[in-house]
Amino acid sequence: GMTSMGLTDVDDQLSRTQHSTDQRQSSAYEQLLREVRAHQGELETQNEELREAQVALEASHSRFVDLYDHAPVGYLTVSPDGFILQANLTAANLLEIPRSQLISRRFASHVALDDRNEWHKVVLRACREPVHHECDLTLARADGTQFFARLDCQQHIQGNHAAIRVTVTDLTQRRKAETGLRLAA
Repeated sequence: GMTSMGLTDVDDQLSRTQHSTDQRQSSAYEQLLREVRAHQGELETQNEELREAQVALEASHSRFVDLYDHAPVGYLTVSPDGFILQANLTAANLLEIPRSQLISRRFASHVALDDRNEWHKVVLRACREPVHHECDLTLARADGTQFFARLDCQQHIQGNHAAIRVTVTDLTQRRKAETGLRLAA
């Protein structure tokens, strides 16, 4: 009877140990599950914040594009060798040429022959000195008609790429008003 009693005690002991191990594992598993759920909640919150930031960024980008494209002046980005890299819709409309056809063209092709030398000088100055360089030039539209414009050129460096930002203001109305004032005097 002693031997069988001893084995029963051992079985009980083993059973209690197994139960305690199961409880510890179960408790560790539950703790891990709580941590995973908390982390999942944090990730869902971060994801929602990222989605909101994305929507805000898209709205901001849309406002910027609208302001850029419909500005009262033409905006162009020109490479140091005179090629148009970017243009807003106003610039395309002033020159009466689709924007897609403006990109990668030499801006000089839209400057009246008599003013091309002045344009090249302004580009060189803008490349050398990071200040505003203004000049008034006659520009040619796609159909060959011309208009008088003020160009404001400034060097722009992005990373290791230099470019020139150019604003184009149509001076036709101002010229007509000045001529009218002189005639009236």
